[in-house]
Amino acid sequence: MSLQPQTEQSEFKKGLGLFDSTTLVAGSMIGSGVFVVASGMLQAPDPAKGVWGVPYPALMLLVWIVAGIITLCGALTYAEFASALPKAGGPYVYLRESCGPFWGFLYGWTFFFAIQSGFMAGVSVVFGRAAFALFSHESYGTVSGELWPVRITAIVALLFLTFWNFFGVRMGAIVQNIFTVLKIGAIVFLIGLAFTKTQVASGVPAWPPVFTKDLGVGFGVAMIAALWAYDAWYMVMFAGGEVKDGKRTLPWALVLGTSIVTVVYCLANWSYVHVLPVAQLQHLHDIKGIAGIEAAKVMMGTAGALFVTIAILVSTFGCLNGIILTGSRAFYAMAKDRLFLKSAGNLHPVYKTPVVALIAQLIWSVLLIALPGQTYDKIFTYVEFSSFLFYAITVIGLFNLRAKHPGLASFKVPTVIPIVYFILVAAFLVNTVRTQPRESGYGLILIAIGALVYLFVGTGKKERVAA
Repeated sequence: MSLQPQTEQSEFKKGLGLFDSTTLVAGSMIGSGVFVVASGMLQAPDPAKGVWGVPYPALMLLVWIVAGIITLCGALTYAEFASALPKAGGPYVYLRESCGPFWGFLYGWTFFFAIQSGFMAGVSVVFGRAAFALFSHESYGTVSGELWPVRITAIVALLFLTFWNFFGVRMGAIVQNIFTVLKIGAIVFLIGLAFTKTQVASGVPAWPPVFTKDLGVGFGVAMIAALWAYDAWYMVMFAGGEVKDGKRTLPWALVLGTSIVTVVYCLANWSYVHVLPVAQLQHLHDIKGIAGIEAAKVMMGTAGALFVTIAILVSTFGCLNGIILTGSRAFYAMAKDRLFLKSAGNLHPVYKTPVVALIAQLIWSVLLIALPGQTYDKIFTYVEFSSFLFYAITVIGLFNLRAKHPGLASFKVPTVIPIVYFILVAAFLVNTVRTQPRESGYGLILIAIGALVYLFVGTGKKERVAA
């Protein structure tokens, strides 16, 4: 297999530096999860009711630390790919070049119908909930994503940011830089306030006296929520063709962005268990309350709820912008291989943006939002399962790429890191299938349909893609 020429890169404007790329990594990762998921993670395991979690503060924080380590291992693994193939399309290109066009297509197919659109739909609905809560003076936790005003607000946000990103990568980067700085600043402010408060009595030991089998399963389920909050760290790589000196910039951006977010997430969740008892956090899950809001109330009074609601609004808006900007480049790369809408492979003559690709992902995301019964939990479970399945395949692809093109990458990750990452990802996938079989099944069915589609779409085009 020979690598495809990089002629398409000349069509893009290289407008992203290290700071821009790092904010794309961090800003795409930080959405609402850091404020929302802690209460669900702290649930006591109850197999009869299908409830899983880790009801001990130190163990919950360990979930965040392990999830951060997994994410950093993934970022380092992908950093080697990024230094070898700093091209538009990122992970799609990595799989195409390392494992062949079939696997590249399957990833692109799943990315369009589940991963990218699922992220866009899920994050925009959370934005809609925060906006509705802010203007209706209701508690964010009581606002349902099923409400049509929420859905309409989510769709309007998608429309606005898609339109904004028509006008060039620098326009998108400006929004990303501003909102990433604001959201990290808001979370750091809350963490700083927590340090000034006396630790509340948690009501339970920090660490479990006995580590049971149910706690092990609960640890894995809690990891799903944590990894959802960490996910989207790879989005900047889709815009690899627009990064200045991508071979050097992309690896640094991945490591810096994921490291910053790991520290912020761990400290933020420490602040919740520092100022709120575990029983109260567990109860929040039952009444759809938000850990970040309740912790802010303790630290700031009634103004705390308003502060965190605005923080969620800012955070999800910036996250959504980063996802929209970068993910569309995957469909551009697929179109260049004649595996997506042909017009998606064209760039705007002035702004050099893939307008049709931006519109295509917008349409499918809007349809997901409009479907009844789409909840936050359902979306992030099947998105995470699909994402992690392809993470595992991409690790195998890294070793294939090393064997076929040993001198291509300027950044080499120690071999133990992708091996450890593969093992951890495999364990996550097994636990997800065991505890969330229906949502995992949706992901597998979608991938199987993609394999059948490739038999028709990909036939006769393999030679061009692999040439």
